[in-house]
Amino acid sequence: MTIEPEFSLDQPRRINHLTPDGVLAKDSDRRREMKRIRELLTAGDFDAVAAEFEAMVRLWDPVKEGGVIERRRREAVLWRAGFVALQLA
Repeated sequence: MTIEPEFSLDQPRRINHLTPDGVLAKDSDRRREMKRIRELLTAGDFDAVAAEFEAMVRLWDPVKEGGVIERRRREAVLWRAGFVALQLA
């Protein structure tokens, strides 16, 4: 077994995401919403974060991975509810 150079222990790298075919895709389109969430949080635009959770559903097949889609939708609802509660306090 050989270790590919890009995954060598001599060259530590932070792996953000592996695509289904196993190719390193740190800057792939699959991370678009996560990058946007980080930007929104940094900018203090908390109200826009829930929409990014909802936008993530594009990544999954609704037939095979409906549970993940439902989870992201519930996270968006929870995010919005959390900020409503803070505004009421």
